Amino acid sequence: MSESDGLPNGGEAAAGSRIVLTKDEEADVATALTGGPRPIRVSSAVLTCMFLVLVVYVSTLIVPVLMAVVLAMMFKVMLAPLVEFLKRRVGIPRIVSALVVVVSIPLAIGYGLAPLVSPVSNWVQTAPRTLDRVEQRLIPLIRPLRRARQAADAVTDLTAVPGQRSEVVRVAEPNLLDRVAGLLPDLILGFTVTLFVTFFLLSSGDAFLRKLASIGHSFADRRRIVEMIREIQMEVGNYLRTIMAINIGLGVVTACVMWALGIAEPWMWGVLATVLNFAPYVGAMTVIAALALTGLAGEGSLTHALVAPATYLLIATIEGQMITPAILGHRMSLSPLVVFIGVVLAGSLWGVIGALIAVPVLVTARIVCEHLEPMRPVAVLMGK
Repeated sequence: MSESDGLPNGGEAAAGSRIVLTKDEEADVATALTGGPRPIRVSSAVLTCMFLVLVVYVSTLIVPVLMAVVLAMMFKVMLAPLVEFLKRRVGIPRIVSALVVVVSIPLAIGYGLAPLVSPVSNWVQTAPRTLDRVEQRLIPLIRPLRRARQAADAVTDLTAVPGQRSEVVRVAEPNLLDRVAGLLPDLILGFTVTLFVTFFLLSSGDAFLRKLASIGHSFADRRRIVEMIREIQMEVGNYLRTIMAINIGLGVVTACVMWALGIAEPWMWGVLATVLNFAPYVGAMTVIAALALTGLAGEGSLTHALVAPATYLLIATIEGQMITPAILGHRMSLSPLVVFIGVVLAGSLWGVIGALIAVPVLVTARIVCEHLEPMRPVAVLMGK
């Protein structure tokens, strides 16, 4: 008997035949060849989205701490050159220089805002009477709405069940001054935390930078990390100092124009324009609405009441569309849609402070993305 006689179809048939395996057997073979099961790959985009959602959710829970840390980082980037100047040129130790700079922040803010305390408090106290006067001026426009409301009330009375009276309970709401006073403790606490964090960041110098550089595996990697972080700090600091100067200039021009137009408390409007201009579009609309209400509450004509808001609209347009882009350049410009969505989203999540710091945070994020190769498409999408 030959060796091929023991095979079903002969030796040649067995040699040319194909072994058919089941799915379970294929999985066992793949596991044996690769040393284990294949890992399941999850898209990095999905992980990034999940991480961003988690960050936003957590940030809503720790709003005061988050705002204090973000503001402190901005102060650190803006004031670090001043601390370095006091340390190297004047010879003051770093920790003393940081203390002097941090203490000067509330002193400068208090000195600048002290003359505005009286006019702002008067404006807040007279706000209800101002709204009543505005309503009287706008009666021709409000009358159709009142008629529609009266008609709706009449229909409600006709459909009411006879003998059944509905009692309306009205809860007295606190006035505007009480609301502002209720926010003061939180604002003072948050500002105090911001100053302490700023002091620690300024006094530590480059300690945190050295810790980040230690992540690199080689000397070239550590050097590249240090250069990238220093460049980011320099660009962000230049942006913050430049936008601060632009906003102060806008406030000075606004105050002078309001004084020329005969508007009461012109410097109050200048400070308001300076602060709210950190929130583009939304801040300008707020100032325009406040000027319009103040004008309508006056004794002049309707045309005279709209001169001040129209003038500020012109000033804000020139600043936002011509001066700021020319000074900052294309590299630090953001898409108007990104700016508007960022301001509104930050304002809804973190309040007024969130709306004011939204644009600096967006510009910082774009600068960081430009220095990271995988994130450069995000920087392109954020730009104009």
